Amino acid sequence: MNPVVKILGPTRIGWTERSGNRQYLGTGNIVAGSKVAAIFVDYPTRTRLKIRGTATYHPDPSPELIEALEADNLRVDGAIAIDVAATAWNCPKYITPRYTTAQIDAGVQPLRDRIADLEARLDALRTATG
Repeated sequence: MNPVVKILGPTRIGWTERSGNRQYLGTGNIVAGSKVAAIFVDYPTRTRLKIRGTATYHPDPSPELIEALEADNLRVDGAIAIDVAATAWNCPKYITPRYTTAQIDAGVQPLRDRIADLEARLDALRTATG
């Protein structure tokens, strides 16, 4: 499960951490040096936000931090908070649009409805001319 990034303040974001493959690559890097950069991509809208900041790893997050992060994970192995120093919107040129199944279903539903209507009309014509 991917972490859900939450807004913790005007210039602060965070998420809960899970050990996953037990490599601790993200947390290990933060412990070694707190300066971070991250890229957040919204594929359907082809937008990309780059952030730069200072990260803090909380191996035993407080109940208040867990509540702020709205952690509904059964297991939380820690939390990461980033104090954002700079942001930049990035060029969408090479972002391939991607959509969720729900987004595709919502976009295709009017077409399905139209097909059902046309098939019903065709069936009615066949019955009438029978």
